[in-house]
Amino acid sequence: MCPRIGPVEISSALAVNLRRGRIAAELLDVIEERLKKFVIVVKPPVMPAEIAALVRFASAQRLTAYDACYVQLAWQNRATLATLDRDMRAAADRLSINVFPA
Repeated sequence: MCPRIGPVEISSALAVNLRRGRIAAELLDVIEERLKKFVIVVKPPVMPAEIAALVRFASAQRLTAYDACYVQLAWQNRATLATLDRDMRAAADRLSINVFPA
């Protein structure tokens, strides 16, 4: 489960790592095939009526609103959160959200 921007963020992370030489271009097809095995549900963007609740959640979890969007989606849907971000992982721990990679 991810906000509508999620697939673009995955693409951006891959592009940065490719440019920095952390992954080889030949691995992109392999990575894409592996990503296809995950069940990723893309959710609509945050609506104006949801902004205050998201900001409160972000503040309570000590996250940016941007990061809180992902954590809140995982929490509300009992989904696994995929992140390496330390603050997001800490919030997930506080909320008993499963995190990938473990």
